[in-house]
Amino acid sequence: MKDLVLVAINAKYIHTNLGVRSLKAQLPNFDVEIVEMSINDPFHRIVKLLLDQNTRRIGFSCYIWNMEMVVKLAEVIKKAKPQVEIIFGGPEVSFDGVALLKAYLFCDRIIQGEGEAKLKALLES
Repeated sequence: MKDLVLVAINAKYIHTNLGVRSLKAQLPNFDVEIVEMSINDPFHRIVKLLLDQNTRRIGFSCYIWNMEMVVKLAEVIKKAKPQVEIIFGGPEVSFDGVALLKAYLFCDRIIQGEGEAKLKALLES
């Protein structure tokens, strides 16, 4: 079982999410996989890909262009696999974490600011 799947939903196919790569690079002692898609990919395809992951946690990289899709994905995944911990991070959730957790009850954790050390500490706990 993977320790973590990091999900990047980019605005275009030509984009690359450096944030998830930086996070993975800081976690060499953990089994971490990156799933990188586009907001133009079919929703059901992304859901299936994520539900097929054998993981304890799924972390979403949240930006203004993907937040709507991330919220929908996280909600579907949590309903289908309530044991999977859902983590949000990135610029779109780097403010008022308490309010966001109240609004998104399917989200278990929000990592605010730079996530490298915080995510490592979470995985080590």
